[in-house]
Amino acid sequence: MATDGVTDIVNDAATSRRSMRVCIYGAGAVGGYLAGRFSTVPDIELSLIARGAHLAAIREQGLQVRDKEAGDVTVRPFAATDDPLTLPPQDLVIVTLKSTALASAAEGIASLLGGIDSVAVFVTNGIPWWWNHGLPSANQVQGSHPVDPDGALWRYVTPDKAIGCVALSSNRVESPGLVLHAAFNQWKLGMPTAGRAGAALSQAAASQLHGVVTLWQSAGLNVEASNDLRGEIWRKLLVNIPNHSLGSLTRLSTDEIYRDPGRVALARTLLEEVVAIAAAHGWDLGADAVDRTLRHFQPNGKGARPSMLQDVEAGRPLEVAAVFDAVRALARHQGVRTPSLDVVTTLLGGLNEGIVSRAR
Repeated sequence: MATDGVTDIVNDAATSRRSMRVCIYGAGAVGGYLAGRFSTVPDIELSLIARGAHLAAIREQGLQVRDKEAGDVTVRPFAATDDPLTLPPQDLVIVTLKSTALASAAEGIASLLGGIDSVAVFVTNGIPWWWNHGLPSANQVQGSHPVDPDGALWRYVTPDKAIGCVALSSNRVESPGLVLHAAFNQWKLGMPTAGRAGAALSQAAASQLHGVVTLWQSAGLNVEASNDLRGEIWRKLLVNIPNHSLGSLTRLSTDEIYRDPGRVALARTLLEEVVAIAAAHGWDLGADAVDRTLRHFQPNGKGARPSMLQDVEAGRPLEVAAVFDAVRALARHQGVRTPSLDVVTTLLGGLNEGIVSRAR
């Protein structure tokens, strides 16, 4: 999968002395920030998978990461490629692709997980492809998961090789080869089998999760292990669903959205529906969840633009399937009415359809 006629490169100076192989699969905004952090950890053989002009710039000058909190860094990876098949099996693969690109990358991700103890951390929004693992049927997404409609991730990667991640980190690719970290450095990691309705972790799984968390901490990341990552996912959906929908459909920044009483009322309704869906599946987000979330959204003058709005402005496919379609599927399975969520999901689906058709 060569890009722009540039061949894969390997930093020979970094080869045999690296004791742990780590690959960032999708070294864009979030992945690039993580690459900057992991590049400071001793004894890491760090490889990056990227595409197009961004990859070409990384190969030519390294990945530039500007971070006011941790300091700027130039990442010179062991390897930079757009083809995972050119890399050896990895100990840790950190997948930071948008959910829209995950299914098509399933075989590539699986090709890096050849080791007995190798594992992939999926840093994703919405209801992840592994959601059903370890859950009773009543709490599962029924039928094909919108993120993994053909089951490629489930079949090739398998949930046993996955660790989930809920991230709060604002980053952007400023230009090819340059990633800016804007704010936040909060990460929750958890196993698909853990949680309110899932099986308890085995000693081996708990040890594996602890090892990954420790590695992330050594990179200066504010990370915690969660025994209920699905609960963390529901809490993040309280942020994603109103902000992504209202931001994308109005093109307004977060502080602009919440200056209008009508938009605040719509956000409240969306939040109430998310809380009801979560409760129907056994996750109590708290009696004050809606008011607490709305207080957090009050205008603050920062002009933050939700990531889905950034995708709209850049003409990129939208994560409607993961953040909206999968949540609606869970609502339907429990008979929860979601009139507001239904409307914004329909509109976002149409918006995404137009974006995808124009990109062809």
